[in-house]
Amino acid sequence: MRMLKVALLAGALAGLSLSGAIAAGSGGGGGGMSSMPSDTGPRYDPAEEYAKAIKAIQAKDYKAAARSAQRVADAAPRSVDGWKLLGVAQAGAENWKGAKKAYEKAIKLAPDDEVVRGGLGLALAKLNDGKAQEQLDWLKAKSASCTS
Repeated sequence: MRMLKVALLAGALAGLSLSGAIAAGSGGGGGGMSSMPSDTGPRYDPAEEYAKAIKAIQAKDYKAAARSAQRVADAAPRSVDGWKLLGVAQAGAENWKGAKKAYEKAIKLAPDDEVVRGGLGLALAKLNDGKAQEQLDWLKAKSASCTS
């Protein structure tokens, strides 16, 4: 199971796009003022937080990665990369409930993303949730369609 976790984290990290997060953080995809941070709270640059999260994941500092990734997801809630990054960070920190929540949000945005499906499946399996089999079945079907 450890090898699967490492493979999923590596694959997810490789699949994340810094330019996608920068575009999402700068308003790519619309959304109104509702996703803007409050005037009284701290302000974070999503691109900077994304880069911090990537560096923290590479350094295996998953708790710091999760903090930065959460800021990205909060600033750009329509960015699948932000939610995927948060899922990877939470999985690395073995916060399986947090990983599940992040991957579920990512799936709503990108239902055909293999990395998200794999991450959600791992989180569900770690939580002993029978729905993990659904993700495995989806991944098997996707794999079979690629080789046919």
